[in-house]
Amino acid sequence: MQETKDSPLDRASDALDPEPSIKSVKLTAKQQKSLAAIMAKRGGEIEAGMEKIGKRIEKDVEGLTAKILKKNDTELQAIKKLPADQQDAKIEALVKKSMGEMLPPVILPYKKDVSTLFRTTMTNIFADVAPLMTPGQKPLLAAARTKYFATFDKKLESFTTLFCDDIIKESTGSAS
Repeated sequence: MQETKDSPLDRASDALDPEPSIKSVKLTAKQQKSLAAIMAKRGGEIEAGMEKIGKRIEKDVEGLTAKILKKNDTELQAIKKLPADQQDAKIEALVKKSMGEMLPPVILPYKKDVSTLFRTTMTNIFADVAPLMTPGQKPLLAAARTKYFATFDKKLESFTTLFCDDIIKESTGSAS
């Protein structure tokens, strides 16, 4: 997916980052080093999970293109009667129009997969960090965790919506 740096999707993704919440608990240098290692490991899990989801979506989108061409066979036959230099643009327009109608229901189920991936990973990050805390830091971390997860669902909904919208825009070549 090609986003410009600081796209709405990037900002939504950054908003999900638990590191600032965890760092609100004053960490020692050793704890910060451990946190960096945890974040790298869990970040890799999110990347791998998103890649898997992306590949499944790609397959579904490819299958959808074939369905669209089959479904619009009559229109395709009419397009084939046009001069050759007009056919590609007409076929592309037909696919994009149909994709805009048929793609959202195909993409929507993936919102749950993305949601589950992020929720599980973020929960694990806080669980990984907890044993590193001193007895005095534990209540501060618990408060930071509570505060983080209080807005988590809204941030996650925003991220998954933008993620799915980007796929639809990319596949239809439009700003739906």
